[in-house]
Amino acid sequence: MIAAYGVNGFTTGHLAALQYQGVKRVLIAFDQDEAGDRGAETVAAELSGAGIDAWRVRFPQGLDANAYAVKIGNAESAFALALALALEQAVRMTVPVLSG
Repeated sequence: MIAAYGVNGFTTGHLAALQYQGVKRVLIAFDQDEAGDRGAETVAAELSGAGIDAWRVRFPQGLDANAYAVKIGNAESAFALALALALEQAVRMTVPVLSG
């Protein structure tokens, strides 16, 4: 798990670390709002360019990761459920291929 410190906080250092570790799939858990959606799309495009699949973890509307964990009451169980649902529901982010 890495922290991006906001939707604009994913850095080249993060990408380099993921590549160094041979990561093939990343689950993006940004807030489900306009800024989170834009940020997730940007990060997904960077990951895709590096050959890494990006999947979106979607929390219930109006809840961010912290609020979701508090509502569930057990952070470990809450995030395990959110990650499992992201994979089960095939919330894979696709990046459009632009033709030149």
